Amino acid sequence: MRRLLDSHVHVWDLDRLNLPWLGSVPRLDRSYLTEDYLAALPEIESIQAVYLEVDAASGDEERELELVDELLRDEDGPFMSAVVRGDPAAPDLAEWIARTSSVRGVSGFRTVLHTPDQPRGICLLPTFIEGVRSMGEAGMHFELCMREVELADAAELARAAPGTRLVLDHFGNASPGGESHLHWRDDISRIAEQENVFCKVSGFFQNAHPDWSVAEVSALIDHVRNCFGVERLMFGGNWPVCTLVGSLRLWIEVVDEVTRHWSDRDRDALFHENADAFYGSRSGAG
Repeated sequence: MRRLLDSHVHVWDLDRLNLPWLGSVPRLDRSYLTEDYLAALPEIESIQAVYLEVDAASGDEERELELVDELLRDEDGPFMSAVVRGDPAAPDLAEWIARTSSVRGVSGFRTVLHTPDQPRGICLLPTFIEGVRSMGEAGMHFELCMREVELADAAELARAAPGTRLVLDHFGNASPGGESHLHWRDDISRIAEQENVFCKVSGFFQNAHPDWSVAEVSALIDHVRNCFGVERLMFGGNWPVCTLVGSLRLWIEVVDEVTRHWSDRDRDALFHENADAFYGSRSGAG
């Protein structure tokens, strides 16, 4: 592959951030740094990446923002933009938006919605919706990382906040073969009707069953392409979480294989052009 803009990369330094969720995922319980990410890639002539918040402990938001600032200022590093933690329902959201807007390259926010402490339907609370609207008014976007069974909520949120761009992470956390996957195709179709929603081709390995197949990946990609169109899809590696089942190299190879029949223009859109247009639009902030 000649060029890649990976729209979903996590790096963390456990000497600087506390990630409580690692206690339940011992295989990931160590630091993962930029040099580790670069070493995990296959041979690529040009690589850029988007930093995604790492669900650090409450109170570590400022520390993570300092880390993000360092990553984005590193001219020799791959990171061209960043998505930081941001709770749309937080009472101090306006101050946090102002603070993060001062860091060049921060383009949006995410708060993980599939954890046990996040009740079902939280993204449809009036305070949450108003917060997502405020993000859009500030030129920021919001990323949705949510339970597959709650995808209908994503469509409703998108309708309620049409001025804010939303990104659906990890195919909507699709889990082929699982009971919750029964309504995924219909829910994705409804979400894609909202033109302010984009979708990441990412996260398959974290939800895959042991006997996963390339055909399952192909079916997922075909469906989101049919619904969103190529112009609203972005490749994401989800490193290092992807290493729980496979590897970053393998995920890139699989997506490359199942899209090989696409036109060069469509493949370029998926692997770098769309993410460059989406995340690059905030790269001059600060």
